[in-house]
Amino acid sequence: MWNITNHKPSRLEPTVVPAFVNQNPQSDEIFEMFRDDLFTQLNQPLRPGLDPNYVFDGHQEDKDSISETFVTELFLDEGESDRSVKLRDFLAQTLLHYQPNFETIDSSLMVQNATAENLPLPIVQGARSIVYTVATDVIPTAKQYLAGQVSFDYWATSFGFTFRVPALLISMDTPDIYKEFQQYVQTTVVPIQSQLPIETNVALQEFYKTNLDGLAEGFKIRANIQDNNHDYSFARILHTCIMQFVNQSGQTGIIPTSLKEIIHPTTIMFLNVEKHAHSNNRDINRTWDSAMKMSRTKLVGLNKIKKLSEEQQLDAMRQRSNARRSALMNNANKDELSRKKRAKPFGKNLKTSKQLTKEIARILSKMKKVRMSNNVIKTRKTTFNKPNRRDPDNYDKPGIIYSHQYVPDIHIYLDTSGSISEHNYKEACMAIIHLAQTLKTKLYLNSFSHVLSQPALVDIANCSKDVAWKRLQNIPKVSGGTNFDLVWNYIHQSPQRKQELSIMITDFEYTPSNSYTTPLPKNLFYVPCGGFQIDSLRRSATYFVNSTRRLDANLRNKIIF
Repeated sequence: MWNITNHKPSRLEPTVVPAFVNQNPQSDEIFEMFRDDLFTQLNQPLRPGLDPNYVFDGHQEDKDSISETFVTELFLDEGESDRSVKLRDFLAQTLLHYQPNFETIDSSLMVQNATAENLPLPIVQGARSIVYTVATDVIPTAKQYLAGQVSFDYWATSFGFTFRVPALLISMDTPDIYKEFQQYVQTTVVPIQSQLPIETNVALQEFYKTNLDGLAEGFKIRANIQDNNHDYSFARILHTCIMQFVNQSGQTGIIPTSLKEIIHPTTIMFLNVEKHAHSNNRDINRTWDSAMKMSRTKLVGLNKIKKLSEEQQLDAMRQRSNARRSALMNNANKDELSRKKRAKPFGKNLKTSKQLTKEIARILSKMKKVRMSNNVIKTRKTTFNKPNRRDPDNYDKPGIIYSHQYVPDIHIYLDTSGSISEHNYKEACMAIIHLAQTLKTKLYLNSFSHVLSQPALVDIANCSKDVAWKRLQNIPKVSGGTNFDLVWNYIHQSPQRKQELSIMITDFEYTPSNSYTTPLPKNLFYVPCGGFQIDSLRRSATYFVNSTRRLDANLRNKIIF
């Protein structure tokens, strides 16, 4: 346990200003930045003239030892340990606003800001789930921040908990601020122009060509913490200029999603607050899905940079390429088998709830029976092999044998990503209610976005539609980006779930990455979510089928359009 005396609780600000060069080649620069820039903020004496005193389990600790422990925790990525507990307890005693039992040390600044602004911490835990979304926490909060109705920390926390991108996130009120920043970088590098390596000048010229007219722009500047640390590297210059500019600009701030990325970033993202205030769920989610992908990719070379705008262009090219490849495959395969597997065109209308239920019942009837489930078929058969219950001595009257069989459970995976509105969600729930009440069965239900909720067993077969709708509303739903991989992997992980009739209700706004090679679940069928324009759904479903053909050549037949 810590025994800390003469210490004044303080706030930790995400400002770390590195140098263009490693001023002491023999030292650990990351350690020094943390100690000098961040720990100094914490090391505030209660009584001036006397240093704070830090004792842990009877052993004296100084600024260097505590800073070294912090840096080790952040950059080794060893998971939860005694060191993690020790540091969270330290922050709880030294920070003015902090809750020690939330996630990792890397998110400590987000926790601090949320506590200071009286915002709840995100959790996914049954009925206590708290999820930040684009519709409720990004778009309206961006408008409020620009109107001066909420603080920057309130906006930063709302965005950061919606999209926890592992990057140095720089919030800029307007595209003009980004232009001002570019001019600031140009002015800053003029005195040192002759000392800049060729690759730095090339990267700077690429940076000057970018703009922030869209939702975001970003750069992958390092493959890991050992990359691009040489004197006057682009990574050093951009990081230093950002921190200097943030300290002097009132319309720029850091969204502290990752303390590690603040100290030594591998990815830098700039976001346009004004554009987020006037955009829509789908575009925002698509942009930050691409940003998340880019933050996880590796650089081609040590001195290369990767731009977010290029990543978005590549995503679009991949979709077009997959569509062309699928078209070529269809033209090449003229035999009967290929014609059966070729995607049929999607119709001009969606199935009604009644038609959808009938189709699902047909699919269910062809599946193998299981040993146990919540989906029971009871049968009544007359036979002379059993005496009549009312007249057992009369051999001319047949008896009745009652039996039951178990058919696979129905498991619904409901897409609740940012592109799914409340209207779309209700349309999907009405279809689920009709299905459960017609088939007289319980259903399993998961919501999913870029995270997957816990499954809920839904019992709505024998109640009114209003009661059923209220019960579905009480089930927590997640939000955020879109990742079908979570559902596919979740089904594959359980032999029982593989036997279930799985139904995904979605808008089909997803393209699997080339790295995903596992065949898709055999008993998973796809249903378009209601409330969308039919042409939009048809286009999205077509792209989805084309992009997944390598994983399931017969996928079109599993889409109940």
